[in-house]
Amino acid sequence: MPVDQRDRDSVLAEYGIENLGRQPDLEALAELAAQVCGVPHGAVNLISEHFQHQVAAVGISPSVCSREDSMCAVSIVTSEPVEVRDAREDPRFAANPFVTGRIASVRFYAASRLRAPSGAVLGTLCVFDDVPRRLDRRQRHSLDLLAHQAVDVLELRRSSRTLARTVEELTAARAELLRSNSELADFAGRVSHDLRNPLAGIVGFLELLSDHPAVLGAPTADDWSSAVGPPRTACTPWSTNCWTTRSSAGS
Repeated sequence: MPVDQRDRDSVLAEYGIENLGRQPDLEALAELAAQVCGVPHGAVNLISEHFQHQVAAVGISPSVCSREDSMCAVSIVTSEPVEVRDAREDPRFAANPFVTGRIASVRFYAASRLRAPSGAVLGTLCVFDDVPRRLDRRQRHSLDLLAHQAVDVLELRRSSRTLARTVEELTAARAELLRSNSELADFAGRVSHDLRNPLAGIVGFLELLSDHPAVLGAPTADDWSSAVGPPRTACTPWSTNCWTTRSSAGS
């Protein structure tokens, strides 16, 4: 599936547009774009599945509108650079509420797409005016360059969010590891304590047993070893010859 057709909400969520707040760097780029193009209005618009998020603007107050009403929603699916001298004469925009006067009365409109390194088109950097006009080659090129700068600003934000999320996850993992180690140490201490008393009892019982008449004089392991002598053939615990040799020696 082409990158442009992926779930736009999940793509933009990586940039945290819901909590984007004021972005001075993007505002500066929108203002510079408007100045270079000689128009009073500029904006950085991010297009989600259902809305246009105006995350920075000059000449107007940033706002959110329906994607159906967005002029930039048309621009993000257009492969060629969009520049319209008079939007009333362009069938793509003639009925748009930003053109008809219901929301605004845009005449001139130009946009450069914000294409992320992943290939996803996030939105546009656009400039517009309420009178018809055209951009020269230098202005058009400058608008495209500023759009690349806007993408860099957005990518820096995305990377910062990813880093912060990773640090948070590592911090949580470290806390869990410390908790597990503490529990393991407590468990080892309890086991050691629980085993110490039974072992002490067994040792005491053996000491008493060693003094019992029935045990006194009984052969020890050393006595058996001396009596049997060294094995006469190499053997293993499961070797028949080994047991035969030892049995014979014992006899």
